[in-house]
Amino acid sequence: MAKRKPLPLGSDNWRSRWLMFWRDSAVLHRIAVMEWGEDYPEQMINGGGTTLCGKSGRLHMPGIFSRMGRKRCAKCCRLMGIPEGEGNPYNEGIYEAGDTPPPRPELKRAEWPESPESAGG
Repeated sequence: MAKRKPLPLGSDNWRSRWLMFWRDSAVLHRIAVMEWGEDYPEQMINGGGTTLCGKSGRLHMPGIFSRMGRKRCAKCCRLMGIPEGEGNPYNEGIYEAGDTPPPRPELKRAEWPESPESAGG
């Protein structure tokens, strides 16, 4: 079976990269495959998908404070080559390849592996 790769989403859609399951809202997962919901698909806030760690189901974006306080899935973090933590990595100044960081000079671009496979999946 081929390894999953993170769903490429541009800098404008960084909030949609890490979502949580409807029934298991304890952690945020990095999405790999997503079929955005029929209600306002351009908002990219919910739908059916598969995460980088291999779980599938209905995912959604929690509210801002819930999103910032949720732990990230340890396996998704390992596969992305980033530290475990809370909230979307973008909020911590951890950017994905191709991101245009916001104009905040105190934040530095993280070193990302070339592929999730090189992170020790």
